[in-house]
Amino acid sequence: MPSGPFEPVVRTLEVDRRDVTLAVWEKGENAGVEFPSQWQAASSLSAGHVSRLLKSSTWAVLVVGRTEVSMRLLEHSLENAPSTCRLYVYAPRELERDAALRGLVRERSTHVLTRWGFDTPADWLVVGGNREGILVVGPAGGERRWIVPVDGRLGDTLCAAARILFWFHAEREGLPGVDGRLVFGQPLRAPFEDPGRGVRLPSGYLAIDEPLPDEVQDAEIRIVHDGIAARRAKLVFLEPNPGDFARAKAWSAGASRVVWVDTGLPCTAVSQKRLVMDMVEGRLGLQLEWPASDAIQLLHCLRKAAQKPAWAFEPRRRLGDIVQPVILEQESGELEVKEVQDVDAPDVVVPLKDFEHMTVPDFGGSVPLAKRIRYRWRAIPEAVPAGARTADLARRWERVDEWARHEVDTLRRALEK
Repeated sequence: MPSGPFEPVVRTLEVDRRDVTLAVWEKGENAGVEFPSQWQAASSLSAGHVSRLLKSSTWAVLVVGRTEVSMRLLEHSLENAPSTCRLYVYAPRELERDAALRGLVRERSTHVLTRWGFDTPADWLVVGGNREGILVVGPAGGERRWIVPVDGRLGDTLCAAARILFWFHAEREGLPGVDGRLVFGQPLRAPFEDPGRGVRLPSGYLAIDEPLPDEVQDAEIRIVHDGIAARRAKLVFLEPNPGDFARAKAWSAGASRVVWVDTGLPCTAVSQKRLVMDMVEGRLGLQLEWPASDAIQLLHCLRKAAQKPAWAFEPRRRLGDIVQPVILEQESGELEVKEVQDVDAPDVVVPLKDFEHMTVPDFGGSVPLAKRIRYRWRAIPEAVPAGARTADLARRWERVDEWARHEVDTLRRALEK
């Protein structure tokens, strides 16, 4: 037991956390995606592109939503449709309130038939004859990102979907009034039977108020968005969400590798032979399937992108193996994992009886994101209250201690002589 007053002592402790595992999104190289060369960015949509499609056609169908690109496609089509081309237009009901757009439709009412109905999850323009056209797609709830050329069976599918929407799911229609001017009112009845709310198309499916079927149950790759339940896949593209790690964990629990690359595509399932896109907006769902040759091409594009993703999800990532910034559950922004973090902890008051052999205190609070943490704190001896005096028993023991020390010193001196 040392003599004299106790002074504060600086103590340190290093904690090795390299074997701690965490659920994280870890940042990657983000090499991006190289899509097929015939795909074009939606931002490149031009009047010339639309004009080339419409100039020699006798009829065409146009279906648009409410995005910026959708409005450009609608305006380009109205302005460039020749009078010899009958253009059937299906657009969201909300656009009827646009005075400039109504004026544009009225000016072309001799060859443009317009109906207002649902907002749509994609835009498309397909001409008669060879069914050539364009499909403009994007992620669920986002802006349109890609122009995909279509023809043949896929063009037939989009024409069939447009026909069903135009005749059976419109709320308003432009019709000539008594003075010959175009007015919008209740649409005319369809001249054929309603096919129902779930319709099988030549290469797809159209659903009203019902979910789309999972057509590729053996999918190797899936691009998914919020609200899509975990399904079978070897590779999943899922956008990181700090507020919802449960979905990433659910996908990875099925032995899926979960990554994120901004593809700009809607929900997509790809196997060696099939490519299916699911597009949903409000009450309307549209499912389209591409030929096997397109499936193989896109499969290779996505596999390559996944080799250097923007983010990769790890449900149990060892802290010592992390080298890039991470996203943690319920934490905002990117976080760096430090090799060593020095932490100055608060002073710790220690009872005098424990001062020489005190244990490591519990500092509480959040633990820094570091592979090793060096804690540093001051141990402060417990202060004696003012007016306190030594207990009678303690004073007796102190006298015994002093007597024993005196006797030992006397004996030592005697032996030295």
